[in-house]
Amino acid sequence: MPFRGFICCVTGMQVSPNACYGCALKGAQLGCHFTAPIIRGITENSQDRGLNHLSVTELLGCPRKVVLKKEHDYWVKPDEAYWAFRGELGHLAMERCAQGPGMVAEKRIEAVVDGFTITGKPDVIYPDRQSLQDYKTTRKVPGNWKTYTCAECGTVIREGQWAVRRGQGLTCQACGHEYASKEVKDLLVEDPPRPYDSHIAQVNLYRLILEQNGIRIDTAEIVYMDMSTVLRIPVEIWPLETTETLAIKRIRALQASWIPGGVQDDEDENWQCRFCPVSEVCATLDAPLERAVGADVATEELFGF
Repeated sequence: MPFRGFICCVTGMQVSPNACYGCALKGAQLGCHFTAPIIRGITENSQDRGLNHLSVTELLGCPRKVVLKKEHDYWVKPDEAYWAFRGELGHLAMERCAQGPGMVAEKRIEAVVDGFTITGKPDVIYPDRQSLQDYKTTRKVPGNWKTYTCAECGTVIREGQWAVRRGQGLTCQACGHEYASKEVKDLLVEDPPRPYDSHIAQVNLYRLILEQNGIRIDTAEIVYMDMSTVLRIPVEIWPLETTETLAIKRIRALQASWIPGGVQDDEDENWQCRFCPVSEVCATLDAPLERAVGADVATEELFGF
């Protein structure tokens, strides 16, 4: 099994999951803040299903990481794996609390797409009203969507939930017009928050799996939760054919004889690299990445949700 164990946060040594769990059970070493239940949770989250059995999260994550984790032994640092475990705590809460009539909570489902088994575990399904909710723990819920449009030619210069930094100007790449920092605020239009692209894709893949299991979904929303508030955002429902096409592209990238590209150059997704247990292996494989040019599925196509 590629997942071999942990890198001790005190000694820096590689230790087996059982040894790490045993140490935590006895109270842990001075300087270690991880308890036995957390170590057990991280261990369970690290179990491999094989390349013919993929979770929705794996399918939408960095394809390079998925392949390398299944082909190379790796150890994880508990502090770098904790963020995924924290998300799992939210799912456990939903499993316990969403027990009212008309709700189905945390039920693992699966479907076969292009010969692959894809599994998913939507947080809450409402079969009677054909809707689902997925809950996300986050540092801060999404802010208003900000669009900066060129006053000269009408081209969108920048958009997203992040504002332009104080004192920063903008240049329109279409017509070349430059805006000083004091003019930027006049280009701004704010709209309600939007869910992240990867979360939209995740919910639509859940819908595809549910459809194969005879459960129709017509509406969906993401429920973002940070330490101070909750934010519900509706999710765009894609045609099932669009979602299946995305799934097939991702699956075939993982099947290819070359190592797929990753998220290193994707500004919205390369945060994953900071927590990736195979980042050192990834950094040594530039040559295989170059040989992938012209393959069936180009890397840039994989992230076009």
